[in-house]
Amino acid sequence: MNYNQQISAYKTLANILVGSKNTVNSIEPSDVADLGLELADLLLPILNKINDFNITGGVTPPQNEVGGDLDMYIQGGAQLIFWRKRNGAWTNEAEVDLGIQIVDGNISLQSSVKDSLVTVSAGNWGINNVIYTKAVQTQFNLNDADQNYNRIDTIYANENGNVFLVNGIANSNPLPGAKPNNSVLVTYIYVPSSASGNPPYISDSNTPVIEVTGNDIKTNITVPDGNKIINWQTDLIPNTQVTYLSKHGNSIANIQGHYDAGGGSMTPYSPNYSYTLNNDGNINVLTLTEVFAGTITII
Repeated sequence: MNYNQQISAYKTLANILVGSKNTVNSIEPSDVADLGLELADLLLPILNKINDFNITGGVTPPQNEVGGDLDMYIQGGAQLIFWRKRNGAWTNEAEVDLGIQIVDGNISLQSSVKDSLVTVSAGNWGINNVIYTKAVQTQFNLNDADQNYNRIDTIYANENGNVFLVNGIANSNPLPGAKPNNSVLVTYIYVPSSASGNPPYISDSNTPVIEVTGNDIKTNITVPDGNKIINWQTDLIPNTQVTYLSKHGNSIANIQGHYDAGGGSMTPYSPNYSYTLNNDGNINVLTLTEVFAGTITII
């Protein structure tokens, strides 16, 4: 706070009570007493403020609408920054480098998804050697899944202390949306197509994970026009290190095709298939005939 007005008023009073009186016995004892009392009243709040100013702190710079003049704010992080509020605005008084390097990225935010509801816990993240904190959880409702294509949504956190969702675009080869400036990745949310029957799930890569629910185990593969041959015992399911045998055993419950008509249009169909058996009675070769460019779901 600026005390110039109070000091100026006191000077005027002193001149009225004492300085302007130059005749003998013109200064009354009460005037001198009033002058001393006025000085005491003027200094008391100033001295109390100096001896007992408020100290607060956090990981981001203070806002001018918070706190009173002469208050102190200590900003933590890789540096200790000491702020003092003067004339309604916070000023940087000193900085102490603690020699700590904070790597950009998520520190303690935890994400979960149930149906279409995503929950991100309270926690911390680092950007440009500063630790940011959100003290309460954040929740989002995902957009509906595309009928035929998968999507990757992304959770980010930024320098404004916000945790937010960026929607991806459903595609045959989905990619996350571009990362906004001054933000860090929290997690990916993989949103399978509604045709797959799989719910959204947390994913730290762009490779979809097959969702398993009871006996409903699905495998999605991409197929061209024409026949598709799978060596059941040895071929690996795309984007995995798992054979068809390891995942599905020696039984095929159902095969569903999805014909890619282009322009985002997918038409379901039931492909013809046959398979041969080894001498031990296990599946050897699965042959899909008259398939169309698109996807096949094996259940």
